[in-house]
Amino acid sequence: MKLIITALLVILGIFILKNRETNYQPIRKPLATATLKPDPSPLKLNYNNRDYAVYLQKIEPDKVILIPNFTEKKSAATLMKEFKCKYGVNGGFYTPDHKPLGVFHAGEFDQRKSHNESLFNGYVHKPAGGSLHIGSEYIPNFRDISIEFIFQSGPLFTPQTKLKMQNDELARRMLIGKTGQEEYFFLAVTEAGNVNSGPYLADLPQILTLFNNSQPASPAGKQLTTLLNLDGGSASAFRDDVGVTLGELTPIGSFLCGRETP
Repeated sequence: MKLIITALLVILGIFILKNRETNYQPIRKPLATATLKPDPSPLKLNYNNRDYAVYLQKIEPDKVILIPNFTEKKSAATLMKEFKCKYGVNGGFYTPDHKPLGVFHAGEFDQRKSHNESLFNGYVHKPAGGSLHIGSEYIPNFRDISIEFIFQSGPLFTPQTKLKMQNDELARRMLIGKTGQEEYFFLAVTEAGNVNSGPYLADLPQILTLFNNSQPASPAGKQLTTLLNLDGGSASAFRDDVGVTLGELTPIGSFLCGRETP
């Protein structure tokens, strides 16, 4: 009898242990939570039966700096506080070994090797004491012209561009864009009601066309003519100057910060 009871207890113990292992799932704590503070009223657009929200922040070019964050892995909230930023957005992409993908120069961080993938075709640079520039031209001897920062990202496109993508997926998108009047903006495009998701990359030109069509057709209207895609998805962050906060879920590689003072 004792042997039978012992055997039953062993079987019961194995069953409980196995059941715990089957139902156990590790808790993965994200770096930050993507939230909106306060709840804003972004521009809502519908494309291909999907509703999207566009958040916009006008840039003061002389106050924008580029902050490397590849090894530090500080949160956007921490960078905002440390560098006294009024607004900001993450920069370009980075590799699994925490290096920028393509050209990157800011402060002491200097990487001049460009990334040759066809869609990685744009650059943002700012000469010392000058304004921002977005384009497809790389300046290999940028130290000779006293450049403040430069980085590579992509794709660079216009609202009329037809983007052809492989392995495209729905994800939150961050961009820097300019108008025909050389006004610059940071943009975030998300799924309406879900800031952790967004459009297909290939759909961005059409969505930005809808955005342009929603703006006044006048010199004062925000008619975006050139846009550069930045890192998106979980490694993206956006802050505007009225309190909208789209926090990153994984570390951002760099941060474009609009400082309170030049």
